[in-house]
Amino acid sequence: LKIIIHAGMDKCGSSAIQSHFKLYRNHLLEHGVYLPSTGLTGFGHKPLFSDLNSPLWATLIEELKCEEALASSCVFLSSESIYFFPASKIERLYLLLRDFDVMFLFYLRDQAEVIQSGYLQKLKSRRQTTFLTHFKKDDRLLSPRVRNYLEIIGRFDAVFGAEAISIRVFDRNRFPEGNVVYDVIAALGLGPE
Repeated sequence: LKIIIHAGMDKCGSSAIQSHFKLYRNHLLEHGVYLPSTGLTGFGHKPLFSDLNSPLWATLIEELKCEEALASSCVFLSSESIYFFPASKIERLYLLLRDFDVMFLFYLRDQAEVIQSGYLQKLKSRRQTTFLTHFKKDDRLLSPRVRNYLEIIGRFDAVFGAEAISIRVFDRNRFPEGNVVYDVIAALGLGPE
């Protein structure tokens, strides 16, 4: 059974992807994509990936034995938290899913766009504590370690191997109809319907 894990980085359409996949769960199933209900919330499978020692994992493994899952071409899981996993959590995830064919789907976005989007979101919600002048004085704000793409992808490569990693550029100009949800659907091998 093939499991595709959308390891969403923040500011790369994860909320849109997760909400659309949950809303159209039955339609996706008709087209061979199984979206497990275990740990599924409005934010993808956040409870599942928040605690890799949770009993939810045993429940998920049982759910993947159901007829609908086994008849599907792939299983789709999604969570933003996966992107920031340290090596120890990636190794734990490997142990949990060692009996499956796992593929990680990463979207990488231009660093400046990520920083700008996050800054503006915090500004709108009145949670912004960093001023634009701080960016000029502190280079770490412009290239934070948690956004080092080579380091992040390298951690997954070291455990799962390069063949288990699919990287897509987050750029609306490259997406079908400018929509990241359509791009994920295309990455799964489905048409725009």
